[in-house]
Amino acid sequence: MIKKILFLSLISYLLSLICLFALDINYGEQKGHAGFPGEYLTSFSANARALGMGSAYTALADDTAGVYFNPAGLSQLTWRETSFLYSQLFLETQYSFAGYAHPFMKRNVLGVSWIRLGVDDIEKTDFDGSSEGTTFSDVNNTFMISYARKFGEQFDAGCNLKLATQNIYDHSATGYGLDLGGLYHLPSEIPFVTGNLSAGLMLQNVVSPTFKPKYNTSQKDVFPANARCGIGWEKNFGKKSLLVASDAMLVNLLPDSNLYSSGSGKTFLRWFNGAEFSYPTRLVDFVIRAGINYKELTAGAGLQTRNFIFDYACGFHQFDITHRFGLRIKFGLLPTEEEKIIAKQRVALEIETAYNESLSAFNQKDFDTAKNRAQKTLELNINHKGAQKILDEIAVNERKYRAEKAFQDAFNLIDIGKENEAGAKIQEAIELDPNVASVIENDYLEKAEKLMSQKQYIECRKTLIKVLRINPNNKKASEILKKLETVLEYITQ
Repeated sequence: MIKKILFLSLISYLLSLICLFALDINYGEQKGHAGFPGEYLTSFSANARALGMGSAYTALADDTAGVYFNPAGLSQLTWRETSFLYSQLFLETQYSFAGYAHPFMKRNVLGVSWIRLGVDDIEKTDFDGSSEGTTFSDVNNTFMISYARKFGEQFDAGCNLKLATQNIYDHSATGYGLDLGGLYHLPSEIPFVTGNLSAGLMLQNVVSPTFKPKYNTSQKDVFPANARCGIGWEKNFGKKSLLVASDAMLVNLLPDSNLYSSGSGKTFLRWFNGAEFSYPTRLVDFVIRAGINYKELTAGAGLQTRNFIFDYACGFHQFDITHRFGLRIKFGLLPTEEEKIIAKQRVALEIETAYNESLSAFNQKDFDTAKNRAQKTLELNINHKGAQKILDEIAVNERKYRAEKAFQDAFNLIDIGKENEAGAKIQEAIELDPNVASVIENDYLEKAEKLMSQKQYIECRKTLIKVLRINPNNKKASEILKKLETVLEYITQ
């Protein structure tokens, strides 16, 4: 019942988005709207991967830069990771991101990040527009400390504590804020759905940073409270994978006509859609991305190795094309993950050792040891074909192999003069498999004839004795032995 409710909730979410997009009445963003304070924390992106997917990232957010969209996504990290982004925007504006995330204690991840939007070397002019010969900067910075934790296998939660600053010439302001996020990994048994589904929610500026101008205390810039939700779907096709995501964002949830920004008395809807296709090879994974959102078309690509990920994205905006370059570096798995890898390697070595011991014992006709080690191999890896083949061979031919082994033991006893014990072993071998006795009898008789022709009389005599111990009634062996005794008697005279 719960799974059906979740599935119906997803359908309702999608239908609601479609209706809102189609109506575009109260939620459409007005043309000419100048934007809200802290807009660079709302309509930009902290990594090239997300931008390439149209910034539809709330239900994914599985890297350091994911805190921009949903801090809960940090909990998916099992590596320590650092991430960088650089983008040259319009009119010499530069946008940058740097972050670091550190998993600890199995289910917890701590992150720190810095976002900068600024224009440097702005020429200072007087009221008449004449240059004063100096320059200044307009810089916005946000510093965030993020924390995320897993609660069970399906739900993650996280938060951002942030410090926002603005510096224009000799004017500056500082504000503090709080974001909350949640991420839910839906059960795989949802009706009509294959692949992995996730849903995310971020409440941005639950505590809103507020800038109060130094020379005008009656006015203030308050970052708007926003809600961002999204769904993500991933499907594997062998080693290849396809990821599709969709986000909706309500900007300025608590409109206040007294705020400083123009048009801030309305709530706006922004939408984001994107997809990613991954094609792995032996050396590197190739990734292509495409997206569309409320303001632009986007595209991107990436190259991924085990520890390094290089991303590129471009946005086709109505004013210009922007380019963004990102780098992610992974290092140092969680201790628990390292232990898992070491344990897997240890088991793999144990499997290899047990199988090699089984194969060696099998080749030496030591079937008890071979069976024991093959069974041990299958305990560690039930699908091990080599060990199963050894057991099948032993099951089908065990009596034959045991008879051959008994004959070999008997012949070794004959060579050291233990005739009585050898006789018992030969009798045991014949009872196990008379056919083996016949084959060995004929093989040793041929060997004796060859040794006789090569005049290796001593070895020939030993071989004939073994033939006659198997079958005392072998006339040919008796005749050859009689001739051999005559030859040996002549030689010794």
